[in-house]
Amino acid sequence: MTFAILRSNCPICQETHHDNYCRTNNDIYLCRGCHGDRAHGFDFVKMTDNLIWGIYVQNNRNKQKREFKARSATVDNKVPDFNAYKAFEASKTLNAIHKNKLIKRGVTDFTPYFSHTIKSDYPFASISGMYIKCLGYQDVTLGYQIAPDSKQLPKYLWASKDGSARIKGEMPVQLAKGENKDIVILCEGILKPCVARDRQQYTFIGAAGGNWVSSKKLIHKMLNAIAPKQIYIAPDANSLNNDSIWLNIQKASQEFNANILDWGQLEDKQAPDIDELPNFVLQL
Repeated sequence: MTFAILRSNCPICQETHHDNYCRTNNDIYLCRGCHGDRAHGFDFVKMTDNLIWGIYVQNNRNKQKREFKARSATVDNKVPDFNAYKAFEASKTLNAIHKNKLIKRGVTDFTPYFSHTIKSDYPFASISGMYIKCLGYQDVTLGYQIAPDSKQLPKYLWASKDGSARIKGEMPVQLAKGENKDIVILCEGILKPCVARDRQQYTFIGAAGGNWVSSKKLIHKMLNAIAPKQIYIAPDANSLNNDSIWLNIQKASQEFNANILDWGQLEDKQAPDIDELPNFVLQL
């Protein structure tokens, strides 16, 4: 089954931030922003096999819903062999174009990034672009998120079917270890925590779409290894006005016993995100 990328607001999450990820096939929707959350006029069916999208149908389409439940919604390619990551990364470097883009974002540590062209024997490396390594506590690669060179593709893509998380059923997250490990800050995205770490020097854990709870086993494993004294969540600008995002934040706050940071950005879409802030000090 083929799904087209939505070019307008997603009717499920009502959020333009996810438009490059949410998809549709007539009355069936794959929503990147909602993972089982209630949506007016739509029924949640299940998660896709790769755990990236929530499958929704209009709630007057019960017959279609039953038929769709009986099928497996498979997107993208096979899960790669973890042992191939090290060999794949060994000869990779960051080209000047990608490096300049990172410098403009405020990046100073280029370790998690490299450039790749489309010619490859690796099934998880079929797209030309900048590859961002999702790193675990021991700096082991958990998977890759890609910023494609092609403007016809979404802003970010996973390199494989399920992102290749090492905990079955969970998406990879980004652990950006800073000099200060007493404080861990949860933020959205895979690139953003690395940029924020370079600016703030705290330790950050990022999850795509702010879906931290979808990777709770992986994050708890990281937190247990780090043993921080305090955990915070740094919501993006205007998060309080987005029901699905705010629900993710509330879930994560309860799951990880984390305090929510507010520097005036919660209801202001023009306010800076955590990776755009100058250096600031958090008190334990």
